Amino acid sequence: MKKNKIFFIINPLHSKGVKKLKNLIKTKFKSDKYDLNILISEYKGHSIKLAKKAVFNKANIVVACGGDGTINEVGQSLVNTTVLLGVIPLGSGNGFARHFNIPRNINYALNIISENFSTLIDVGKINKTFFFSNFGLGIEARFIHEYSNKKIRGLKGYIISFFKTISLYKKQKIEIEFNNVKKIIFPFLFLISNTSQQGYNFSITPKARANNGKLELVYSENHSLLVLFYNLIISLLIKIKHFQLLKYSDLNKISITKINDASFCLQIDGEILNLSQKKIFLELVPKSLKVIVPKKILN
Repeated sequence: MKKNKIFFIINPLHSKGVKKLKNLIKTKFKSDKYDLNILISEYKGHSIKLAKKAVFNKANIVVACGGDGTINEVGQSLVNTTVLLGVIPLGSGNGFARHFNIPRNINYALNIISENFSTLIDVGKINKTFFFSNFGLGIEARFIHEYSNKKIRGLKGYIISFFKTISLYKKQKIEIEFNNVKKIIFPFLFLISNTSQQGYNFSITPKARANNGKLELVYSENHSLLVLFYNLIISLLIKIKHFQLLKYSDLNKISITKINDASFCLQIDGEILNLSQKKIFLELVPKSLKVIVPKKILN
């Protein structure tokens, strides 16, 4: 019987128990059934190279062990291939894993991978870079930039970074064009989402689905920061499905042009994206990534 060739790419920043994780992996994926390879990411961007190496070596499955940023790096090389993406969620927010109900319990997550049930999902693309959960350029991108510079991680770090970002944030002027609509806005928040989760079970795009041929855009227009922040808190408390004062649209492509001199601060899947150009083009790439998911999940 031909063995499945499986690569686990581990981001050690997301797990103090790397040795324990390796042992669990070796226990679940025996050498009589699997050609097992365990690789350790050593720096930012390294997982991209490791995933390319796995594909070159004819992997059947590549498993990202880390947060949404690790999933993004690993997934870049798997789009439009037959290689399956597996996920062991070791990050803080784990938005991608939460969308697909992949548990944080490592044993359960490994069981899902061993069951090898997959679904085909859409992905987003900016220039040559893919994203799998979301893209943003409003306050959420500034927040991620602030959080990435903090030594305090987890929920506490998120809260500290959020309030600092709110206090310092300056809106940028952009022109957007999509669905035969062209307008200039000063967004407080601007998010394009492929999944229903932004992490920690928090969502402002609960209707987003990763396999419906659409991305969901949510943005604010020209409201004051105080009004928008108040609305955000109230909406969270009463758990409404759509935030008041925010605009929602489905789309499969959009162009975004920076109008003023403020620097573009962009994020994809919770990581800062550095692009120097004044205009960016974003599009959907339908049914282009195979993801291992629990058998009951088909979105």
